[in-house]
Amino acid sequence: MLIKKDRAIVLGATGNLSYAVANVLMGIKKHSPDLKADFIVFHNDISENDQNLLNSIIPCKFIVYEMPINTNGVAQSSFPRYSKLAFSRYECLKLLDEYKKVLWMDVDILVQKDISKIFDYAKTGISLLQEEVPLQECFSIPIDNYDMKGSHYNSGVLLLSDNLFEYNKMVDWLYSKTYEHANYLKYADQGIINLLVQEFKLEVDKLPEKYNCHPRKKDIKNACTVHPYSPQKFWCWYEKMYHFKEWDQNNKKWLKMGGTPYKGLKYDFWEKIVKNIDYDCPHPIRQPGKLFKFILKKIKKGQ
Repeated sequence: MLIKKDRAIVLGATGNLSYAVANVLMGIKKHSPDLKADFIVFHNDISENDQNLLNSIIPCKFIVYEMPINTNGVAQSSFPRYSKLAFSRYECLKLLDEYKKVLWMDVDILVQKDISKIFDYAKTGISLLQEEVPLQECFSIPIDNYDMKGSHYNSGVLLLSDNLFEYNKMVDWLYSKTYEHANYLKYADQGIINLLVQEFKLEVDKLPEKYNCHPRKKDIKNACTVHPYSPQKFWCWYEKMYHFKEWDQNNKKWLKMGGTPYKGLKYDFWEKIVKNIDYDCPHPIRQPGKLFKFILKKIKKGQ
């Protein structure tokens, strides 16, 4: 009889996001040093060099992911912001054969406090953050036979436990429904995960917001993880709205290690010059009011 391990933490990313994987691993290592778990990374093109560097942060098992459904005929606009690696979270259900609890974390997350207590959840088999919008938010059209005004959950942080009834049957169902509704998905896997909750009549153990907290939330300083589930990310400097020193500090460590950097649009003049002098200085165009208050505060301090 197979003796299951206690827990696994699962990430999924393409090779051009290895810096984001590194950031999550650094955050967990720093803030949850006593957390015992196996780390699994689904990917399709993380380089051998980056894999070695990531392993030097926290040892990981790297698994090449191929979506097991043929997406030919699916409109390209169905996945405008997401790679197919987003759907590798479905594989977490298979991992329940080996682990008692499995935690999926999106890689656009900053871990800024201890996350160990998150494993106290999923007593019903599944734990997710409930959002205020209805299920319809996930789809461009209503989906027949589902309550589109029903509860909507964010799948960016997903905790599963092996007392989830019939979890092995759910994997094929998830992929099948992804193909069936692919042309109507707005948030990749999230809509399908929400359909799963209704289809299998799952009782969701509500995950506290501190484990999946958007940067715009008021209690962000007390959050264990910060998750900008929107087009704006910590690394998108051309539209950057979220300034978190710790994310940048982690990223500098990654670059110093020789890891693959973010290859999107570069800093504008303000980020490149002024931010290096005083990181907290607001942008003159995007944040003129904050800049005025910032300057007054500096004057009062005599700086």
